[in-house]
Amino acid sequence: TDLVDSIVEAVVEYRGQLERHRRERRYRAILNDPNLLVGILDTDGRLLEANDTAAGYIDPDLEEMIDEPFWETAWWGEETESLVRQKIKQAADGEYVEYEADLTDATEDSYSVTGTIRPVTDETGHVVSLVVSALDVTERKIRQRRLQEEQQLVRGILDALPDVFYAFEPSGYLLRWNERLETVTGYSEDEIEDMYV
Repeated sequence: TDLVDSIVEAVVEYRGQLERHRRERRYRAILNDPNLLVGILDTDGRLLEANDTAAGYIDPDLEEMIDEPFWETAWWGEETESLVRQKIKQAADGEYVEYEADLTDATEDSYSVTGTIRPVTDETGHVVSLVVSALDVTERKIRQRRLQEEQQLVRGILDALPDVFYAFEPSGYLLRWNERLETVTGYSEDEIEDMYV
């Protein structure tokens, strides 16, 4: 029976090692995602670890910021410090927190991120750490701003026309019109929006 117990114990230990290895690989895959800025925080907000993608946005060496309060690291400026501290407290209290921020990188270029701070709990439900992740959305915001500017330009050109202008879908519902249509018909923009041509 000692031999059987030893074999069972060895098999259980081996399976445990395999599971730990799988978890470590999953953890590393998430942490090293090249599209995400990822950091691991202690529940008090101190930075424990960050990935290379996040480190690429700051000037000081990442090692200099380990164990520093996250809101005091080079990713954040003085104007965002209290907001970041508040968001970390919310996450440490068990809340899933979303945020957006306009920041400046190590070369003084502006960039925008959208991200989350997620609490990580143990089997008893206590928060044991926080995962901060962010996606650089600078290009998306630039495209949105350009689209809005183009839409305003088109709207301005159409509204400057002295004649009535409108375009409609094949189904007959109005898509776009100028202010002159509202003036001539007496209908408001909200009324026209739901009208069939």
